[in-house]
Amino acid sequence: MNQDLLHLIGLFATKPQSEVLQHLSKKDSNEITKMLFSLLVLYFNDSNSSTLREATIVRLCGFNLDTNKLGYNGYRQSSIAEQDWCEAKPVNIKTQSLAKNPRKLDGNANISDFTHKRLAKLESDNPTIIVGGFIDGRLFYIFSFKFKHQPLIQDLKTQLLKQLPDGDKPSIYLRSANIKFSKYLSAPDLDLQLFVNKSTLEEHQRFVSKTVYSKLLSRFDSLRS
Repeated sequence: MNQDLLHLIGLFATKPQSEVLQHLSKKDSNEITKMLFSLLVLYFNDSNSSTLREATIVRLCGFNLDTNKLGYNGYRQSSIAEQDWCEAKPVNIKTQSLAKNPRKLDGNANISDFTHKRLAKLESDNPTIIVGGFIDGRLFYIFSFKFKHQPLIQDLKTQLLKQLPDGDKPSIYLRSANIKFSKYLSAPDLDLQLFVNKSTLEEHQRFVSKTVYSKLLSRFDSLRS
């Protein structure tokens, strides 16, 4: 980590705001740029926090970021009386991962601590699900679709029934329900946004599953035709 940034973090945590601002006022623009860049790289790749990644894909899909709105990540006004909600699912792949079988961007996402009650709420609210694919903190794509797509719902119900066959029980959850790419790929309202060019995608092919890579490439072909 940038040493100036480390020092600034220590000041922020232990000193009055006036002292932190005074310290920053003595830095030139190049030093501040380096600290900010270092902070962004660190935070976008933080395995314990997806806040910046969530904020990025929520905004790019036209929603207002609000983590206090009924548990969803964002909202937008669809009419005077109604709001649309969104659930952000960013996935970040690290190219320098030391894992024996490092994960690839496969279009899948997860819902933590899932229950029948939570599924019913999602069906009722029908939020937009936003799946973002990042590599080393850089956004490659966004898939977005409305939750109420029967192949996805049926698959989630199947997962739930394995863990909770008789309905919800206190303190028992499906710890990680899988939103599978194969189950939302056929959604009629599926939207794909790309944020890298074809050459960058090709350079990172080994970090993307075959099915997702094929889908992304097909978008470049459609844009060219």
